[in-house]
Amino acid sequence: MIKSLLRDNFLLFLFFFLSILIKLPSLFLDLPPYQYCDETIFLNQLLRFGTDDDWSHFWEFRAGGFNFIPLYPLTFFLDKDALLIVGRVLYNLVFSSFTIFYIFKITKLFTNSKIIIFLSLFLFVVSPYAFTHSKIWYPDHYIYFFSSGFFYYLTLILLNKNFSQKYLYLLVFFFSIMISIKYTSLLLFPAFLFVLYKLKTQINDFYICFGYL
Repeated sequence: MIKSLLRDNFLLFLFFFLSILIKLPSLFLDLPPYQYCDETIFLNQLLRFGTDDDWSHFWEFRAGGFNFIPLYPLTFFLDKDALLIVGRVLYNLVFSSFTIFYIFKITKLFTNSKIIIFLSLFLFVVSPYAFTHSKIWYPDHYIYFFSSGFFYYLTLILLNKNFSQKYLYLLVFFFSIMISIKYTSLLLFPAFLFVLYKLKTQINDFYICFGYL
């Protein structure tokens, strides 16, 4: 099964591992005290909640909780420098690199051309923007994993390809995480509402899905 998977999706796994290799060296660049200023926002907020046990400004923080809350349990075991590296690995290496799977899936929805699939994967991996910011723990540099997942399930539903209710749940999940990363993701709410309107005759718990937000 594994051999068949690798054989049928060779390009996908090739570019996935290439994406990781390209980003790995930058994880240890610009460490404190030479850190990019905006990167300290989430690290300091994480330390405020964890090390200092100060939640007094939780509702005043002007960025979504997903940018740092997943690392909260680690604040009891790791120091500031270690948390920074782990944050970069999780957000900039893992989420960023796994975006390639959704780019592959989105491309496959429209074409089976190996050339187009190759170009879509190649352009993402060698993107100067993605490479330049791969060392910075900042929303713009990993939100595209969740936005690509959102657009994949959005497209899948609109194309009506073997619709399953789980696609709607996954669409809601990705949209929720996007909002928790950057509040400007709410600009996609009209697209989300359009999908719900289109599906209202096909799903049993149309109104319940709003609860996931």
